Amino acid sequence: MAFQVTYKYKVQKPDFEQRRLEGQRTLKNHPSKVPVIIGKVHKSGLPDIDNFKLLLPSSSKVSDVIQYMNNKLRRPSHAPLYLYVDNDVLAGTDSTLARLYQEYRESDYFLYICYYEGTASSSDRES
Repeated sequence: MAFQVTYKYKVQKPDFEQRRLEGQRTLKNHPSKVPVIIGKVHKSGLPDIDNFKLLLPSSSKVSDVIQYMNNKLRRPSHAPLYLYVDNDVLAGTDSTLARLYQEYRESDYFLYICYYEGTASSSDRES
């Protein structure tokens, strides 16, 4: 069961080939970075993040992304925020973006991460 998430980037660029070419270009021009697309879980009470397309250092940890997200969402740094890859897999705070990218990037060369403020019970996910 996965979360229901609409990634604005895919809505703005529905053509897969365009996204794939952009992802390849981004990697070629920034080999030490990870192209990340952020989306909000539909059931989340948090606002949408304005800047949903990020280019982050591959050495960044998930905890760094959580701190960035809490800042952008104007939330206290201690407020719980959970990041998921593949709309289902909780990203460990010590995981690097390089490792997540290697394991979970989509075929358009972007890593899609969704955020949610609560812990994930099975009732929060799609069947």
